[in-house]
Amino acid sequence: RICDGENAERILQLMKGRLGGDTTNGANVVAYNAAISAWARSASRAEGNISKSRSAAEKAEQLLREMWSLQRERNNDRITNQILPDVVSYSSVISAYASCLDRSFGLKRAEELLSE
Repeated sequence: RICDGENAERILQLMKGRLGGDTTNGANVVAYNAAISAWARSASRAEGNISKSRSAAEKAEQLLREMWSLQRERNNDRITNQILPDVVSYSSVISAYASCLDRSFGLKRAEELLSE
């Protein structure tokens, strides 16, 4: 398990770049969830740095949003490979916000995600 969001996202980017940027054979939902989970753990382990904690939670959400945008692109191009966010994706992002050191911001974002 990687607790460092930056390294996990770097690995995800390498996977996405495989085969000339074609994510259909590189990154998948499991790879995205691993990176999201690593950012979530980084949010809770920011060692008192509120800004770093908030940024890590936002990075987790950015990856979640990226999964949705990839799916929309694929649907437009009629590619059926599924990189849809699942319950693990959402629960990891909600966990990132719930454990964010900026409590009011984190709880607000977690509630917003729950209502989607």
